[in-house]
Amino acid sequence: MAYATVQDMIERFTEAELRALAPAPAGATVSYAAATVERALDDASAELDSYLAVKFPVPIAGGLPLLIKAACDLAREALDRQGREPIRDAGKRARQWAKDVAACRATLGSGPDGDAEAVPPIEGGVQVLAPDSVFDGEALEAFLR
Repeated sequence: MAYATVQDMIERFTEAELRALAPAPAGATVSYAAATVERALDDASAELDSYLAVKFPVPIAGGLPLLIKAACDLAREALDRQGREPIRDAGKRARQWAKDVAACRATLGSGPDGDAEAVPPIEGGVQVLAPDSVFDGEALEAFLR
């Protein structure tokens, strides 16, 4: 499931940009190759899922604005054959945001209804098995004097 649509790409970057990024084949009745853009959006969503799956069940439902933006930025980066720096930078920011969400340093933002946490975290947690601490307060007290 793609987090963004071709229409999201048009609204964010204009149809002229899509014509430049994904030109339609000669003789086509449309001005851009929608299937190419959809494939890039699917790939971008899969990449975002690879980061977000650490914290959330994926795919994430809802149409969250930050998730749509990240998917559009990653798809645009994938389609840009010129390697323009601002587009590459936007892709890097989208990846970093996804990593930050997975590491609990950022959130997915507000849901469509304005709720602060639109997606519930995965139930359960991490269990850590480790030996007892060797350096507790008593053992270190001699070194602190």
